Order: sequence, then C-alpha cells, then structure tokens
Amino acid sequence: MMNKRQWIVLCLLAAGGVMQAQQWPDTPVEARPGARWWWLGSAVDEKNLTYNLEEYARTGMGAVEITPIYGVQGNDANDIQFLSPHWMEMLKHTQAEGKRTGIEIDMNTGTGWPFGGPEVSIEDAATKAIFQTYEIEGGKEIEQDINVTDPKQQPFSVLSRVMAYDEKGKCINLTAHVKKDKLQWKAPAGKWKVIALYIGKTRQKVKRAAPGEEGYVMNHLSKKAVKNYLSRFDRAFKSSKTSYPHTFFNDSYEVYQADWTDDFLEQFARRRGYKLEEHFPEFLDKNRPEVSRRIVSDYRETISDLLLENFSHQWTDWAHKNGSITRNQAHGSPGNLIDIYASVDIPECEGFGLSQFHIEGLRQDSLTKKNDSDLSMLKYASSAAHIAGKTYTSSETFTWLTEHFRTSLSQCKPDMDLMFVSGINHMFFHGTPYSPQEAEWPGWLFYASINMSPTNSIWHDAPSFFDYITRCQSFLQMGKPDNDFLIYLPVYDMWEEQPGRLLLFSIHHMDKLAPKFINAIHRINNSGYDGDYISDNFIRSTRFKDGQLVTSGGTGYKALVVPAAHLMPNDVLAHLLKLAQQGATIVFLENYPTDVPGYGQLEQKRKTYQQTLQKLPSVSFSETTVTPVGKGKIITGTDYARTLASCNIPQEEMKTEDFAAALNNGDNSNGWSFVNGQVLCGAEPADYSAVEAAMEAIPTDLTVYTDESVAALNTAVDGVVRGKAFVSQANVNAMAQVIEDAIAALQYKGADYTKVDEAIAKANALNKDNYKDFTAVEAAVKAVVRGKNITEQSEVDKMAKAIEDAIAALEKKPASTKPGTSDKSPQTGDSSNLVLWISLLFASGSYYDGSGDLQTHFIHIVRTGSVDWQNYILFRDYLCTHPDTAGEYERLKLALAAKLPTDSGREDYVQDKQSFIRSVLRRALSDMLLGKTVDIRIDRPLGSHHPKHTDMIYPVNYGYVPHIFSADGEEADVYLLGVSEPVEKYKGRVIAVIHRLDDVEDKWIAAPTGVTFPPDEIEKAVNFQEQYFQHEIEMLDPNGDQ
Repeated sequence: MMNKRQWIVLCLLAAGGVMQAQQWPDTPVEARPGARWWWLGSAVDEKNLTYNLEEYARTGMGAVEITPIYGVQGNDANDIQFLSPHWMEMLKHTQAEGKRTGIEIDMNTGTGWPFGGPEVSIEDAATKAIFQTYEIEGGKEIEQDINVTDPKQQPFSVLSRVMAYDEKGKCINLTAHVKKDKLQWKAPAGKWKVIALYIGKTRQKVKRAAPGEEGYVMNHLSKKAVKNYLSRFDRAFKSSKTSYPHTFFNDSYEVYQADWTDDFLEQFARRRGYKLEEHFPEFLDKNRPEVSRRIVSDYRETISDLLLENFSHQWTDWAHKNGSITRNQAHGSPGNLIDIYASVDIPECEGFGLSQFHIEGLRQDSLTKKNDSDLSMLKYASSAAHIAGKTYTSSETFTWLTEHFRTSLSQCKPDMDLMFVSGINHMFFHGTPYSPQEAEWPGWLFYASINMSPTNSIWHDAPSFFDYITRCQSFLQMGKPDNDFLIYLPVYDMWEEQPGRLLLFSIHHMDKLAPKFINAIHRINNSGYDGDYISDNFIRSTRFKDGQLVTSGGTGYKALVVPAAHLMPNDVLAHLLKLAQQGATIVFLENYPTDVPGYGQLEQKRKTYQQTLQKLPSVSFSETTVTPVGKGKIITGTDYARTLASCNIPQEEMKTEDFAAALNNGDNSNGWSFVNGQVLCGAEPADYSAVEAAMEAIPTDLTVYTDESVAALNTAVDGVVRGKAFVSQANVNAMAQVIEDAIAALQYKGADYTKVDEAIAKANALNKDNYKDFTAVEAAVKAVVRGKNITEQSEVDKMAKAIEDAIAALEKKPASTKPGTSDKSPQTGDSSNLVLWISLLFASGSYYDGSGDLQTHFIHIVRTGSVDWQNYILFRDYLCTHPDTAGEYERLKLALAAKLPTDSGREDYVQDKQSFIRSVLRRALSDMLLGKTVDIRIDRPLGSHHPKHTDMIYPVNYGYVPHIFSADGEEADVYLLGVSEPVEKYKGRVIAVIHRLDDVEDKWIAAPTGVTFPPDEIEKAVNFQEQYFQHEIEMLDPNGDQ
C-alpha cells in the first residue's frame, strides 16, 4: 500500500492530467473569484451594467463589489449621485442582473476609502488630540493665554482638560479656571508644568471619493459618529425599497492621525482603572521611561477596544440586522488585528506587489513592486477566521503587481498560490472598472489595478485561470482548518516597545512594527510546522476538550506556542497553566513572559503575576525541557526546531526530508534537497536573512563615527554578492559576519571641545586680581576632562557652560579714584557722551534711545543673501501681511518677558520665541513657494543610492532649490515627481509641501508644469523616506491657492 507521502506526490504529479479529466463537482458562487468593481462617477447605465456582468459571468467570476470612485474626465454630465434615487435604481438593476447571471452583488459602505463623505459633520469627523505645554512659576496670580496655536485647528478644536503638575508629582485639574481662553489661577509656590488638551480634527478627506461625495472621514472610535454614518444607508435603502446587498465591504484602515475621541478620557478611566489626565507628562514623555511605555500601552489598548466595539461590532450588527454580512480589512488599524479581523463575517487580507519566488523565467520589469505581505502578514486574517469559526477568508489580490496591461497571468498565479497556502479561500481581484461597451480602447481605467476586464489582453485566457482558482477555492472551502499550533500574538510587547503614540499596523511597515514576532513565525515555519495566531481574548475562551485545544469558534489544535513574549496579562498566563493541567501541551520559546502589561494597579498585578509564574516549571531555557503538569505538559527551550519536535506532533508533510526524498525518487536525481527545515530544489537561492539582519543593524547615523571605521563598514557592505545558491549558504553567512564585525568595530568621533577652549581662553584673558573671588573659575577650568567622544557632547558642553557661568558670576573689586582725578567711565542713563555711547552700541549690538536704563531695540547684523538674511526678511514681511500673527507674536513676547526675572525666564524666552519664529517661517515659505516655478538642482537622481544608507535607492529625483533655505538652515529639499529619468537640473512647479511634525524642516513636491498628483500618490512616491517621520501634506488647490 502507498503511504501518505507517496499519495501526496502521486496527486501532485497527476494534477495536470487525471484531475482535469474528471468532472469537478458543482461549485457554489463563493468558490469563484470575485473582483472589486469600480464605478467611475457611478456613470453607469442598465445596458452596460448588463454587458459588464455577462462578461464577468462568461469568464467565471462569481462576485463583484461595487465601489464608486471619482468620475471619468469629460463625462461629468453622466455622473450619478451616490445613494440618490437614480443610483438606487441602478443598484436594483445590478442586483437583478446578478441574480440572472449567477453573480453575487456586494458593495462598499461608502465611496472611495475610508468611510466618510459630505454628510459627516465636523463633530463626527476623525478626531485627534492636541497637547500644549506651558511652564509657569508659581507663588503668584497667573493669567495665561490658553489657546490652540495651529490656525487650522482653531475653528473647531475644543478644550478638554487643563492640568497642572509640580515637580513633586502633585496634579491639579485647572479646566474650570479657564475662561475665554485665559487661565486665571493663584498658583502655589514652585515650578508648574501646565498641559492643555484640545480635541481637534484630522481634517482628512475621503480618498478617491465619487463626485459629490467628498467630505470628512468619520470618527471610527465614536459610537455616535458610526451610527450617524450608517443611518444614511438605511434612509436610502428603505425609501427606495431596495434590497440590501449580500455583503458590505470595508477597505484597509487608511485613517491617519485619528488618535482620540470625545469621551476617550472617560473610556480610558473605566477600562484601565486610572485617569490618563493625571499622567499627561509621563504619557507625552519622548524619552519613554518604563512608566511612559506602560501608559502608552494602556492608551493603545483603549484605542483598540473602541475601534472594535464602536466600529467593527456596530457595523457588523447593523449589516446583520439588514440581512447582510460584512467583509473587512483590519490591517492598517490601531487595533489588535486578530480581534478586529475576527469581529466580522469575512476577514480579508491584502497582497501588495509581486512576491519574489525565484522562479526561473518569471517576468519582472522596472515597474514591478515588492510585495509587503509576506506569509507572516497574510496569516492574520486566516488565523482570525479559523479560531473564530468563520467559513471564508478573502484577499484583495494582485494590488500593484505591476502596471496596467503589463501583468501576465504567469505572474498572477504564484501570488495567488501564496494566498492559498496562507489560508485564503475566497479571493477578490483588485480589480475591474465598469466600462461601457462603446468606450474606445482601452476603456475606462482605474490606476491601482491590473485591469481584470474585457479590454485587457489577458482576458482571452482568463477563463482558464479563473477555473483554476475556482477548483482550488472549492476544495479549500470544503475542508476544515488543520493547523496544529496556536501561536500567541504578543501584542502587548508591540504596544509597549514601539515609539510614538498612535500605532497603526500597516502591511508596509510590519517588519519594523513586529520584527521579533515575524522572526518567530519564520523560525516556526522553517522548523516544518504551521499555525494560527491567537489573541489574549481568544485564549481566555479556549478550552481543552477530547485531547485538543478548542477555540470559541470550534476549531481544534494540538498545542499552543508562546514565542519569546515578555508581557502577558495574569489571567491569560493562569488560563494557559489551567489548560496544561487539564491535558494541553503549552510551549514557551526562549523565555516565560516576565511581567504584566499596563500601568493601572501595577504592583498588585505584579504580585499576583509572580504567584502564577512560580507555579510554572523551574527550567533553564538553554535546554529543551518537557515537564508534566497535571494531565498535560509544558515544553520550554530556545532551539525552535528541537523544542517543537518535543511536542511529538508530525511536521507538515511537504516540509519533511522524506518528502524531498520522494520527489527525488530516493537518489537525489531531481535535485531536491532538505535545508534548514525546507524542501528546496537546485534553483533555490541561498538565505540572505542574516545579511539583511546585519544590514538592518547598521546605525542610521554614521556621521558620529570615524571615517576609517565607516570606510571599513562600507567595504563589508560592498562585499555582499547577491544571487548565491543555497549550496553557498556558508559564504553568504560569512558576508553577514563580516558586516557584523565591522559594526562592532565602529569608533565614535571625538567630542567637540571648541566651546570649552573658547571659555578657557576667556578665563585666561581675565586678570584675577581684579575680582573678589576667582576660585570658582579656576575650579571649573580644572574640572575639564579631555578625551570624551561625540556621544558625550552634552557633558563637554556642560563643562564649557560651567566655566562661562563662573565667569558671569564674578564680582569686581570696588574701583578706587586717586585724589585729583575723576571717574570718566560712562554711567547708566548718561547721555552726555553720545560718541562713546554710539561706539558701545555697535560693539554690543544694541541701540539705546537715551530715555531710560532699559534696552528697547536690538540691531542684528547679518550677511546679505545668507540664511539669516532670508529668514529675517521672510519673517518681517509675513508679520506685515498677517496682522493676526503679528499680534500673536506681540502677546507671546510680552508673556515671555514677564517671566524674565525667573531663573528659567531667559532660556524660556529664547526657546519659545525661536519655536514661534520657526513655525512662522514654515508658513511663510509655503506662501512663497507653493504654485511657483523654481529651478531645482538634483543631487540624488532617480536610481541613485543614499550616501549613508546604501540600501536605500531613490525612486524619484531628489534635490534642492538653490538660495532658498528651510528652517534647518539648509537649502530647501525637493522631491521631483513626474520625471521618469535621472536629471541634473529641472525647472518645475511646486505643487505641495510635506510638513514634518517631528522635525524642523519641510520637504517640497515639484512636478512638470501642468502636471499634478493627488495626496495619496505623493504619499506613495515619498514613502521610502518620509515613512520615518510624522507628517502631513499641504496641497496647492486647482486655482493655484493653498
């Protein structure tokens, strides 16, 4: 008899012949591929709706998903308003024709993406928190202006809290003390930090909105906002007596900066057990000590809860009430992806770009985009579906493989197969535009599409490809999930470790957001095993029954793995222990979780957690250990393959050495090998992951290291040879080691002692006999320690400051006047010797008007054409043309001047004034450049490498505008879009500015005259560099104004 492995090989070999000769069973509509169906301008008519649906049905499609978007240029007269009576009539016709042709009709719950539109009021729009901090010296009556400094937020921001904190941790709620934008408060003695929280609006608009549907993105975190949004659909469907669609769809969560909602503080206190407003300083601390990380983690968990309850659950409940189901893409959201995916009827993942399969002859070209959705990312949706007992997992498929009419079906198939092995069984093409039959070739198009439609040359062979997909999906849909392991998703580690405040789990950045987890998934996979991810909430409802771990969705698993997690709620750990005692196998890889997440009642929770932790087996993780616990066992270890093998669970058949031998007929004649837990053929490439990891470990800022050590590192990087076969794996690993050694050998540059030397020279120039006590200066000079490196520059600067402070504190001995002489030195208030005063004026940079003892004017001397020259002129002219800003500047200076008598007054005066000036200069520069044609010098042309980060290749031309300076003192940087070849110079029009919110400089977007780009295309073009900065894009409107 044949064993199981031989049967698999036989089936694989026979699939091309025997299976095709057999009659495949009847397949349901869900087994056929679906497609996102873009209605451009909703300019549809009954005749062409019928034509489109008949074409789709003829080739084997089973579903279309209506998504109205912007209209076709020049066809405005035929646009139909979304949800209008006319639009609903077109939907009725579509539903009737779908029923006739056997095509399921779904629709987006809106136009474009994300959800929003003209009926979303500013109150229901996406919301963000705005924090402003004021330093106040107590012991007196305080009258402080409290208002939003961002003029774009002033019309609709609402003051939520004003909190004061002293240096001892005391907190006072001052919200009631603010009247008409003024804080009036008798502050107790001491230094106080006052933090005001305003609830503002992101002002994000719907992307690709249909005509007339432009408007704000809704607040997904607000129950009321979501309810109001959905009520519009109820009115349209019920008034027109139209049947609700089979499925409502939601695209990827592309809602930016929406980090708050009106009742967030109340929700936070109820869920986390303490008041966030009492900890604003820790919450906002960019140095991220442990307390700050824990509070931010609690904030992120609350955001996740609100998104799950107020949006996902409410939207799905609404759809069910109306006889529909929901399909949702959770990625990109700030929530726990497993819980968000599992909350809807059909979780949907997304493929983005073309995967690298190393298939010889598979065509790639210059427009091929890398797929950010690897196996670890794709499995979030299918994992949620499996553990929650959902029948289908869908995928947005073939997004950005290449460009229109350049994608072949041979390129599509491997990425479709990647979806299938990731658990997808219900795919949707991205996508197909509605196009009238009479439209000239190539018909109506949508840019983000492989154009799976009748005008594409691949349409001729599409039926065969669709038939392949249908056979695969019908087979997969008839089966049940059969992964052996549940894999714990350590979301609390991610929430605590990642910097910033709002954390969006975007598919494009998961390698940075969850690198440890991704590495663990690949190590598990390479060990020959597969699994589904499970969240804390689903662990809580998992039971041990009939020898298996059974989730709330009814799916059974043989073991649960916790991969290198450090944080875990106590009740989850206790439940895992209980499951083991009942008979389950629980595996801890690398370590036990060592602590609880969050900040509320921390010490009490830690005490309870330690009690639970002590009940786990005491082991050394350096060895694989199997410890009986009750009726089950706990397995621990660091070696993934050995530890998982101790579960006595067979590896996946197609990942075994025996399977490779079966493919080789037992004699390696076919070139198959078993390497690192993977079955590989002779054409398989070496594993470069160690090289990539070494590259990733290269410090981002190499300017702090000596030229010699950086040159050695660059040599190591340049020594990497790509394209080696797996038989040369040792050589590839050696390349990685050379890079790691070069990183370890990096040497810091020495610190800059220029200020120290200048201070010492100043001290040496003084005659100490002229001063009462010179010992403090001598001590400060003696305390100078040489040999510090550049990372210790702050310490060196403190040495210089100590000398300068000691000099400033010197007191001169009383002057003596000999008999018969007079003291001719000028005195304060003496205007008799104007020649001497004018000399002093230009020596000191100040002008005195002779009316008192205060300096009232300052003269600044700068070089014509310099950065300072430009900035002074810009600032002056902006204030002259913007009296509101000039008034704001006046009030700021008066408020700062009032603080000058305090110790920190001068420092605050300079710092706050400079901050205001920088913000004005950024606005002034926007006014000056937006819409203007400028000469651009390109110093980093398209296709060139970054001078420091050599793995970064510029996908656009990048340069600067000569003689125009940004706030960082450098010439204004420009991304040049719309020019597809490297250039050295270009005259282009500035169409947008990228305001970096966590940096001092802005970046400009230029394009050929007459060419423009929408914000999301700009975002994609500059993402290679701007992904590392929080930013917003300011566009030039079509009339040329900002």
